Amino acid sequence: MEDYVITSEYVPPGQGAPDWLIAGLSASTDSSIMVIHPTEQHRKFTLDALSERGVPAQPQEHVTMNQLLRLLHVDFRLPVLLDDEASSFMGIHNKCVDAGENYKFPLLHSGEHGPWGMKKTQRLEHLHAHLSSLLDPDNWENNPGL
Repeated sequence: MEDYVITSEYVPPGQGAPDWLIAGLSASTDSSIMVIHPTEQHRKFTLDALSERGVPAQPQEHVTMNQLLRLLHVDFRLPVLLDDEASSFMGIHNKCVDAGENYKFPLLHSGEHGPWGMKKTQRLEHLHAHLSSLLDPDNWENNPGL
């Protein structure tokens, strides 16, 4: 049975990886070492450090936590993960569909022209983003005073 060594330690910002790990990866020809990085920036910094030493690093052996979770998710044949943005949109869309069915948007959706669609949710989201970006939402030209 093979021995597995797992370590987790503090690394100062901007260092990338501990010196002993860079030295070990530089000296090793073993391709069974997987390094899990906390962020993509950390991963890139470590790969750059190895490249500067002339070490041919294998990018697939250096993964971030998010990449590892996605790989495991696929390996276990679990349902597809949605990005936070997509899941948030679907949650907002479901709330809009419920509101539309209960006639909460009388000016946007009367129910006569079919069910509430994703395009309406997208347009409502864009309108909200635009209005939220204004410095003073109540102070705009042609304000109907609603």
